[in-house]
Amino acid sequence: MAMQQMEQRVSRLEGAYEQVNERLNDLTQAVTSLRGDFNSLRTELSSFRNAVFIALSGMWLSVMGAVVGLYLTR
Repeated sequence: MAMQQMEQRVSRLEGAYEQVNERLNDLTQAVTSLRGDFNSLRTELSSFRNAVFIALSGMWLSVMGAVVGLYLTR
C-alpha cells in the first residue's frame, strides 16, 4: 500500500514537471521571438538614423554654402 502511494506521488510530480517544462519551452520560444523582433527593429532604426543624418548633413551644407556665398558677394 505504501509503495502504491509513493508511485502515485511520483507520477503526480512527474506530471507537474512535464507541465512546467512545457511552459518553460513556450516562454523560451516567446523570448526568442521577441529577440528577433528587437533585432529587426534595431536594424530599421539604424537605417532611419542614417537617413536622417544624411538629410541633415545636406541641409547644413546648403545653409553653409549660402552663408559663404553671401559673404563672398559683399
